[in-house]
Amino acid sequence: MIKSLISWLFIQVSRTLRNTPLRRVKWVTHLHDRIFVSLRSSSVVHLNGYTLYVDQRDRIIGKKLALYGQYEDSFQELLLSLAIPGTVVVDVGANIGLHTIPLARRVGSDGQVIAFEPDPDNYRLLGRNIEVNGIKNVVAYQKGLSSESGSALLYQSLENRGGLSLCPENVATSTHQVDHVAVEIVVADDVLGNLERPISVVKIDVEGAEPLVLQGMKKILRRNPGINLLFEFWPRFIRSFNINPYEFLKQLEDDGFSLVVIDSTEVNRKTIQIEEIIAQGDASENALNVHAFRHT
Repeated sequence: MIKSLISWLFIQVSRTLRNTPLRRVKWVTHLHDRIFVSLRSSSVVHLNGYTLYVDQRDRIIGKKLALYGQYEDSFQELLLSLAIPGTVVVDVGANIGLHTIPLARRVGSDGQVIAFEPDPDNYRLLGRNIEVNGIKNVVAYQKGLSSESGSALLYQSLENRGGLSLCPENVATSTHQVDHVAVEIVVADDVLGNLERPISVVKIDVEGAEPLVLQGMKKILRRNPGINLLFEFWPRFIRSFNINPYEFLKQLEDDGFSLVVIDSTEVNRKTIQIEEIIAQGDASENALNVHAFRHT
């Protein structure tokens, strides 16, 4: 009873602090994390009519879902609006299925979500969340996507279970403890190139390897002229892979895509120049979300 009351008070204080400058003070954040971990008694969160099992170590996605009942709501709203019933949606870096589950409901029984999540722990939670929500139209692969098939080391932060990367420099952690695991990497065109149904949306969140994923999707992009790409964009993460962010975005433009930056609270529908997107990304404390689409 007492712990439940303390937990309730902690949630109220957390929601108040979230809208103040204190949330950017490191010692406050670290203290908040420690209290959150000590009070947390469940790995289950309920939101928007579905259930998610989260990693209790996670102090980013899992923590925000538990405390605030939301994470990337505006991004998910756009994802769902672009996912056409009866089509295929590809979720690259599916994590625990935060977007996979609602996308599966959105495309319906005639559609399909194909999810890629290479991390073993995240993949287990993804499978559990698909099962507990009674989802039948998801195919999940414990694989990563890139421009070449093979194996690679996936670097992991234990406290940020959504911030895993093939490049160790791109793994953010306050403890500086970075682990790694060997994972299988495949090319999207090899796995998905012969799909009969159209692909309406590809969501990519892979901590800087987004250009490599798209290099392996050339066949898919040609066969699906109306495809929407929603991807995370952080120039310094991309540079860690020795890829030029400008050349990456310019290739998308040359392939007929217009580019829009998605704000954290609303979608800015105005397309902007590549130089401006890169400047925003370099100045931002977090990755940008970019929507690439063709006018068909």
